[in-house]
Amino acid sequence: AIREIGKFYMSGTNEQISMHFETTIDLRLEQVDALVHTIPPERADDAAKLREDLQFHAQARGFEYLAFYTGDGSFDMIYGESVELMNPDLFLKSMNNKENKVAAAVNAGGDKIVLLGVSANYPLGDGKESIALVAGLSADYIGELLSLDQTNAMAFSHVINKDGVFVIRNGGAFRENYFDRIMNTYLELDGKTAEQYVRELKDAIAVDEDYSSVFRVDEERRYLYASPLPDSEWYLITVMPFGTLDETIN
Repeated sequence: AIREIGKFYMSGTNEQISMHFETTIDLRLEQVDALVHTIPPERADDAAKLREDLQFHAQARGFEYLAFYTGDGSFDMIYGESVELMNPDLFLKSMNNKENKVAAAVNAGGDKIVLLGVSANYPLGDGKESIALVAGLSADYIGELLSLDQTNAMAFSHVINKDGVFVIRNGGAFRENYFDRIMNTYLELDGKTAEQYVRELKDAIAVDEDYSSVFRVDEERRYLYASPLPDSEWYLITVMPFGTLDETIN
């Protein structure tokens, strides 16, 4: 049946994007980790030289932001605009657990930033030290790298936080929260309401499970597939049109 074919195709598409994401993020996390090994905390006798060296090597790797991250959840920026985490408690917990982690933040201009943190205990003066070194890239850069916004593609994708807030949004999407988008654009199909779609998706996200469903936008059927992304608190949402309401779908 077309529904089963759609589910198989969407599952494969999400898996390919997720694997590309994992490869990309793992590479970037390794680059941040390499900064720590190239310029280790025990060589941090000259604070100014330390920051200068870290900045040089981070910029050479294409990072747009670099900061020390402290145990109270604040950033000591080495270069780049100040940033604010979208889910600060979760990121702090991961850094305290010495995990490698990718998270979403917003800069002073309101632009979405992807942050990559690795454990690192650099002295910051006055007896303080960092718990992590954090580098940042534009969310648009990650979106382009993963080809999430190809207008000619059969399917299109978004990345959202588990609370529904967009991290990377396809160019045709609007609103800041994907759950709000569902409530305002999904129409009832086969007796299922927008509220039910939201509840089902939230339930799947709460237990890190994949989710798939068919929904309606205007007179068009669309297939949705959602799956968790590694090293993050994010979900990949992929949507594909597959027929109008006047077509028979098995």
